[in-house]
Amino acid sequence: AVPGIVWDFAKEAHNEKDLDYKLARLRYLRDADPFRHLVTVHDDDKNYGSGVFDALVDFRTDQQHDQFRAKVLEQRSQKAWPVMNSEFGYEQGAGGPEDKTYAVVQSPEAFAIRAWEVAMAGGYTAYYHTHTAWDVLRIDINPPGYRLFGLLRRFFETTNYWELSPTSNSAGPWMLENPGHEYLLWSGNSAGPGLELPKDAEGMKVRWFRPLTGEELEGGTVPSGTRTLTPPGAWDGTPVVLHLKR
Repeated sequence: AVPGIVWDFAKEAHNEKDLDYKLARLRYLRDADPFRHLVTVHDDDKNYGSGVFDALVDFRTDQQHDQFRAKVLEQRSQKAWPVMNSEFGYEQGAGGPEDKTYAVVQSPEAFAIRAWEVAMAGGYTAYYHTHTAWDVLRIDINPPGYRLFGLLRRFFETTNYWELSPTSNSAGPWMLENPGHEYLLWSGNSAGPGLELPKDAEGMKVRWFRPLTGEELEGGTVPSGTRTLTPPGAWDGTPVVLHLKR
């Protein structure tokens, strides 16, 4: 009866080639669980794409290690349900890039930026640390990534993120929008002429957020006739999020 339980079929579920077996297991979960916990399948793109899971799972779970935003946008366009990239990186240990229990690791900052790319596409994320995800468990450590992922969560909890949808533009700032009500604009490198605003941004409240430090700055409201906004000077060249809300 614990509400936080999610049934996740396998890991790299595409490695199980017997589709009938997978479908039977999913039906069993549906039939046997009176509490209707959420059900998903990890990393089975072919069968997700064919639609055979549509009636048996509640959201799509993928593993994608590049083109984070583009992949979420593609998968959201295939079906209107939540999309999660549950495995897109692994934070290195405190000893640096060679402190790892798997062949690949990322710095805490690089890993966190990947999470923001997934989130700015309307996707959902998960957290991996090299010493808590594989064959070695070191429960005495407090990785820097915990804080960085906490900043992402803290920011989105100040938004109505469930009402926001991503724009598909590849040029200009990435954006999540509820047109006329709320916008999130992302710049991975805030240097340049400023962020181009939506046409109806006039009068919206302005808030700047720095994803890697948690710094925030209120900026009043968007003046009449304003088409671009420039982040605070000291933030030049760093990842920045602009939050506009009516």
